[in-house]
Amino acid sequence: MKQTTMTYQRPITTIAIALLLTVTGTASAVPTIYTDESSFTTALGSAALTTDSFEDLVSNTAPPLNRGNYSLSTNFDIDASSSVVSDGTRSLAIQEDTDAFALFSFNAPIHAFSIDILDALDNGTNGGKLLVSIDGIERTFFTSTTDLANHNQLFLGILSTTGFSSVKVRGDTGGSDDVLRLDRLRYSDIPEPSAFWLLGFGLFGMLATGKLRRS
Repeated sequence: MKQTTMTYQRPITTIAIALLLTVTGTASAVPTIYTDESSFTTALGSAALTTDSFEDLVSNTAPPLNRGNYSLSTNFDIDASSSVVSDGTRSLAIQEDTDAFALFSFNAPIHAFSIDILDALDNGTNGGKLLVSIDGIERTFFTSTTDLANHNQLFLGILSTTGFSSVKVRGDTGGSDDVLRLDRLRYSDIPEPSAFWLLGFGLFGMLATGKLRRS
């Protein structure tokens, strides 16, 4: 019986170790940023997204703003804009402030996020850059050395296998005022544990059972 037990124990242990290494590698994965919506949609697959088009916004609202599944913080009052939209009849506007930002803090981790950025970097100061912070880690995702066309539209998408809880979008125009308008926020909750995780739990159960039998 000893030889039979050892014959099956080693492969199971090897699989369990490989599984742990895979899970560890996945947990340290860096979120992927997309500036092309079609590429984001392809990578997203069939995951369902919740959409907020800010249709119920009221101008001159002081932050933070509770939106149910998330809260919105900014460095200036929040306005409802109808001059530039990408979905519906209103967009979110953070009016005329130096390096305006919008911080979205979610009540639970999400694994997908996208938003339309409207009318940015067009204030007559030779462009600038747009930055995104994901759980406090900031990255530049768009840079222009010239002003963008008036009423321009950019796309920001984020996908992560491990999840994140906050996204901060910030404009950097070198200290000059610029309006930051946002519309069509979409996000997706963390999916249910997959068969991959269930397999891992099963393997650990088998290992535990083997130890009990040997004792």
